[in-house]
Amino acid sequence: MKRKYLFILLICLLPSVVFSITEQLNCKKNDFYSQYGVIVNEKKNAYISIEITKPEKTDYNITMMAIAFNILDLDNIGYIHRNEKYLLCSNALINDGTCEKEGEIIINKKELKNKVLSKLFTITDKTNYPYSTDLKYEIEETGFYSVILKPAYNFEYDKSYDLISNVEWHSSTGELPGSDYPKIKFYKILAIVYIIVFVLWSLKALKYRKDILQIQHYITGIIIIVTSEMIIRFFYYNHYNNTNKNSKFFLMLAEVLNAGGNSLTFLVLLIVCMGYNVVKQSLSGGTMKVVQLLALFHFIFGIIYSIGLMIVSKVSGLVVLFFVLPISITITIFYIWILAALNNSIKNLKTSHQDAKLNMFLNLRKILIICIIFILIFFITNSFNFMDSQDIQWIVNHWSTRWFWIDGFSNVLYLFGFLSIIFLWRPTANNKRYGIDQLPSNDVEEIDLEESFINKSSNGIIKKDDINVGFDFNNVSENKDEINQESDDDIQNWAEDNIEIKDENDSELYENLEIHVADEEEKLINLDNP
Repeated sequence: MKRKYLFILLICLLPSVVFSITEQLNCKKNDFYSQYGVIVNEKKNAYISIEITKPEKTDYNITMMAIAFNILDLDNIGYIHRNEKYLLCSNALINDGTCEKEGEIIINKKELKNKVLSKLFTITDKTNYPYSTDLKYEIEETGFYSVILKPAYNFEYDKSYDLISNVEWHSSTGELPGSDYPKIKFYKILAIVYIIVFVLWSLKALKYRKDILQIQHYITGIIIIVTSEMIIRFFYYNHYNNTNKNSKFFLMLAEVLNAGGNSLTFLVLLIVCMGYNVVKQSLSGGTMKVVQLLALFHFIFGIIYSIGLMIVSKVSGLVVLFFVLPISITITIFYIWILAALNNSIKNLKTSHQDAKLNMFLNLRKILIICIIFILIFFITNSFNFMDSQDIQWIVNHWSTRWFWIDGFSNVLYLFGFLSIIFLWRPTANNKRYGIDQLPSNDVEEIDLEESFINKSSNGIIKKDDINVGFDFNNVSENKDEINQESDDDIQNWAEDNIEIKDENDSELYENLEIHVADEEEKLINLDNP
């Protein structure tokens, strides 16, 4: 059950799907449907156009048909007989009363909800390319539209033909299909948010630069990568919308950054759950190298997965084996390892009674549980919602928001989880208090304050009435000549002067109790047995 929860939790980190704008139509296929949403407003006309590019072979004669219509009228185009759809009127259909004129495209005009534009055109060896079919379908209202393009007569069709057509969708908002247009504002907002996060994190890191932990350098890298990805995705969609040019370079760069960000996020989440820089000073036994190697493989497989999304149009067993299986394996390993490491760190902190650090890891677990709940709700509701995704009315109702459930939700959930985690591990003046640098070993020994003053010199964390004081052992002098011998009474007098503690009858400890150890640190740490 835990594996299932983890799988659901981090599925939002998978590479996002990006759809191509210009549909490449190859007439070697029997039937072709191209579908996109189109946004209409008063600023600019919206329309659909088709253009035939020059084929390699030109010595042929073939009649093509092109039909543009609102998806609501799909059932009013053509005639279905014995599970086969006929688009052209024939003598047999005339005799049945289905249509009136032979060779005419069948359209049920009585039931039409919107206008339909259709055309038959012939491609010959005298055709000038690029050939415009003069099919320009003016769109009057926002909606989901379709184009059918195919050879009119099968007996004219030779499989050696390589006739390619570009279907261009022009919304009033620009060149992007209406279903993709909201991504411009979406990624713009995300880019601004991540830029603000980067600035705030940088200011914090600069202010407490002397106390920065190694894990916080990793987080800085993630912020830079994710911020860059959001900026590039915004630029990609905005540039495409303005110029109708699909920049493969920026699209691929965004996918590489996405794969890198995902891999580094998994790496940081795993070593955080292992207690790196908080419970452990380092990952022993070459564990860090293993984690880094796993992240590297995940990065490579992530790029392969992204390439597959862009070039594969039909899912097959071979596609799943090559593009999906490798990244699924690395993700599964990360999931299981993260859960095991988090539970182990929480267990160790409970055993050693390190309450402050334990709270950090318990809060981390709460964040992951919240993400799990959101993901579960998302998958359950959408499983029922997408059951009707093949219904025309469902497409009409959801085409404008489908992008969010495919791409947007995962980015929003990632932002929530990421901001919550970096808030817990943000640079502060108390980094060294939580960092392992001030602990003598991985197994933290908590020593009672009063006993340490009376019996032996302090050798770690001093505890009295839930007050923890950490000493820095990095600057301890090993020269015994520099050691100043003091009595136990002197030590206790110093503690009474410098450590103020309220009586038990008081409500609570003074807020943000400051223990001035700096001036007397060498004396306390270097005390030898009197």
